[in-house]
Amino acid sequence: MAAFPPSSRIMAGSVTIGIVAGALVALPAVSFSSSAQDPIKANVAGTPIAGVSKQAKKDAPKPDPDAHDGHDHSGPDREAGNELKPAVVTDPIQTDTSFGLVGVAFDAAPPSQTAVQVRVKESGGWSDWEDLAVNFGHGPDQDTAEFEQVQHTTEPLLTGPSDAVQVRVDTPNGEELPAAEVQTVEATESEADADVASQGGPAAQANAATPQPAIISRAGWGADESLRNGCPGLTDAAKIGFVHHTASTSNYTELGAPSQLRSIYSWTTSNGYCDMPYNFFVDQYGNIYEGRGGGVHLPVRSGATASFNSGSFSVAALGNYSVAPGNGVGKTKNAIAKLAAWKLALTGRSATGTEALTAGGYPGGAARGTVQTFNRISGHRDAISTSCPGDALYPELASIRANAAKKQSGTGVSPAPAPDPENPTTPVAAGRYASSVTDWSKKERWRAKGKFYNSSFAVNPREARTAVIKRKRSGKPWKVDNTLTTDANGYATFSLKFRKGKTYYRITVPKTAKAKFTRNSKILLTGRTPK
Repeated sequence: MAAFPPSSRIMAGSVTIGIVAGALVALPAVSFSSSAQDPIKANVAGTPIAGVSKQAKKDAPKPDPDAHDGHDHSGPDREAGNELKPAVVTDPIQTDTSFGLVGVAFDAAPPSQTAVQVRVKESGGWSDWEDLAVNFGHGPDQDTAEFEQVQHTTEPLLTGPSDAVQVRVDTPNGEELPAAEVQTVEATESEADADVASQGGPAAQANAATPQPAIISRAGWGADESLRNGCPGLTDAAKIGFVHHTASTSNYTELGAPSQLRSIYSWTTSNGYCDMPYNFFVDQYGNIYEGRGGGVHLPVRSGATASFNSGSFSVAALGNYSVAPGNGVGKTKNAIAKLAAWKLALTGRSATGTEALTAGGYPGGAARGTVQTFNRISGHRDAISTSCPGDALYPELASIRANAAKKQSGTGVSPAPAPDPENPTTPVAAGRYASSVTDWSKKERWRAKGKFYNSSFAVNPREARTAVIKRKRSGKPWKVDNTLTTDANGYATFSLKFRKGKTYYRITVPKTAKAKFTRNSKILLTGRTPK
């Protein structure tokens, strides 16, 4: 895993392109419910934490080894004599700006069974101490470049506007921690947030077996697309929907949900995720939001259901469903059912069936290559040892499946034709095939000379294809840097080297009998010598 990224790191945007009769076009989002607002950046601030404050230790409670914050993070049974003792207890840490999310990041894996607690100072005073899961089973699969880039962190805690935080970290016998910092994400507010949930629903897609529900786009909730970086493209199909919860505060208004999404987005991308982990979010008022970018109608690979992201999509209920929120789970349940009914119908799948997935591998999860069968609407706990999506939501999955099946167009659901990139309500014409390439843009990226930049892409139709990566230095012709072959699903990962000065790179995918020739936009890498 990578060492700490700077907390102010800004990650680069992703580009999705398509091939239509040999021309490159942008793949549009389909039938969203909200208009765009200006991108809003939620800044991340990090403060190193170390040492045990004797005074603060009196205020911070000892961790409960059986405590759960929505995820099973107690680890294996504790061995005799392996008592949890404080490794870090901080005095109150004041922040320069009001924050809406807090978490702890480590530059290496913390000791097994590490317990982390935080409390924050909101307008009404100090909150109760909250447990933050360390090994929470969210994350990319091991076979992706994203997995190698993700930082060791706790689960984040969403809060009301706060201006101070305290942290307590206990380890077996007080074992020393790797370098750690508490990270806070600036609370963002926007007048445009008031209009997000009030937007009208989309017109149903003419080619959809089941109508698409209203989905608030990334632009609608103010996503800053410059934060996205190198996502692993598409998976073969969205066969299963995994339901999660954010295991954090349910004390938010309908107008506060977009700010929470921006906080989650900034937190995850600042800690190595290529984008938000979840494909979709649902708030407690029944609104559905686009999460991970790439196209709501496409099988964008999730980064949230460790080991089983390939072949699935993820939807997170915004809030803590370990216990039922004050307004219950009714609107949340119905929104998940509408979303899953439509998403599964796109590939002709009934909401009440089962599917087998092959594990991609994840520490503490199913071993790579393991085949496991799931309900087409499953909970996160079905895939890995965790209590997610909470004891109030998980028992509702059976009724969600039944409701989703009713919303589908009859029992014999038939797959919808793929949308035409130029006209999403029209089936793709014969001979036109889309090709998506992630994390390529005209923005400059720079690192020290000799470092490597990891990226990935996927092509359609989903088959093994040869791709050529070319590079160009100032005043010199293009040269072949690397030639590679995508896997059977059209997916490939690769690395580019930072050379001294500026180097341009681009991907060229030669045409085949099924697909047209394409060449993506250039990327500029600048290698600099460390001072």
